[in-house]
Formats: sequence, structure tokens, C-alpha cells
Amino acid sequence: MHANSVILPPGKVSRLRAKTAGELVADIVALLELPNGAVISLTEMTDDSPNWSLSVTGMGDNKVHAIIELIAQLVETHPIIDWSGEFERSENRRTIRFGSNGAVDEDEAHML
Repeated sequence: MHANSVILPPGKVSRLRAKTAGELVADIVALLELPNGAVISLTEMTDDSPNWSLSVTGMGDNKVHAIIELIAQLVETHPIIDWSGEFERSENRRTIRFGSNGAVDEDEAHML
């Protein structure tokens, strides 16, 4: 072992790396029950912290408070996410969209 090595207890390693955009979307989908037609869009924000913006459509008024609370919690726990994966680009920003029926491509997003 190197003299400068640090041994971390189990479970601490995940806190050293940023969640990927895909992991964050998966967490959001797991926490929200997406009704048919709902779409989550996670968009890269450059030069900002957090480095992402979330929009949710088609959830209904009764879910607005829960969505606002979830976004506030995620901004606190994951202000910076890893955007290194391959995502759709729009206005020089990466975007990942997920609908109630799975991933949403650009054509589907415009039809919603």
C-alpha cells in the first residue's frame, strides 16, 4: 500500500464520484410515479451549480409539490452530475429525456 493511500469504509466510494445524468434520471423515475404521457427532461447547464436543470411535464397539479421537493433535495445532494455520456444535444447543451414508456427521442418529444 502506498504511504499516501486512504482506505475508505464500504459505501463511501460512491460519494467520491458524481452521479451520471442517466443515474440521476433513473433515481427520479424511481421516486416519481410517472403517469402515462409524463416526460422528464434533464438538461445540462454550463457554468452553473447545479450543472443541470430538470423539467417535468404531464404530471398533473397534485404532484407539483412533490416534484419541487424532489428537485430541491437533488440540487442539495447532487449539484454536479457527470455529463460525459452520449446524449442528445440542443443549443450546445446535453439533454436526456425519459417518458412514462421509456426513453424519449427527439421526434417523440416534439409530439408531446
